[in-house]
Amino acid sequence: MQSSIVDITAYGLFWLLFGLTHSFMASETFKAPWKRFLGPLAPWERLIYNIIATIALGEVLYFAQQNLATQPVFQPEGAIKWLLGLVQGASLLLLLWSLSTYDIMRFAGLKQVWKGFRKEKIAVEPLVYSSMHKFVRHPIYSSVLLLLWSRTQNEAMLITNIFATTYLLIGMGWEEGRLSALYGEEYDRYRSAVPALIPNPKRRWQPEIVEK
Repeated sequence: MQSSIVDITAYGLFWLLFGLTHSFMASETFKAPWKRFLGPLAPWERLIYNIIATIALGEVLYFAQQNLATQPVFQPEGAIKWLLGLVQGASLLLLLWSLSTYDIMRFAGLKQVWKGFRKEKIAVEPLVYSSMHKFVRHPIYSSVLLLLWSRTQNEAMLITNIFATTYLLIGMGWEEGRLSALYGEEYDRYRSAVPALIPNPKRRWQPEIVEK
């Protein structure tokens, strides 16, 4: 049984709603009045945002699980199956490595809560130039996309990967604009020197050369 056009369209609309809500809640247009509304709980803004995003994404994926067909579209065997397994393992390791280069407590919103509890201000997070970031600007996105597409075996996975990839690429564009506005010329130089998703040995971040 194949997924119906109605179910696929509804699923796409759920992804669109999730993306618009997620992006809007991350914008300063929303965050400034939202923090004022939260008042003394303003340091909880990031944590609340992550909780809402996690629940919303879970609902979107649950819809897919309940309504999209699991008819196989690709069944790897032999060497191809082993190769895809290696790609999945490597992409998972890359994802964990990528996450380790960030301040996870801050990313989750827990550091903001702790700082707020101690009545301390939290400084602007500096740009990260880890060994991975010298070759690709968004290693988390790269590893997630690699993991998703190496696991495309049935119809529900394929449709999910198409919508998830679209969401990630649009979100990456929005993130680029936010980083450029936040860090200015420094990020613009970095963006012009380093690829977004696919490493290129001929293009890497060498700030010592840029500064000369």
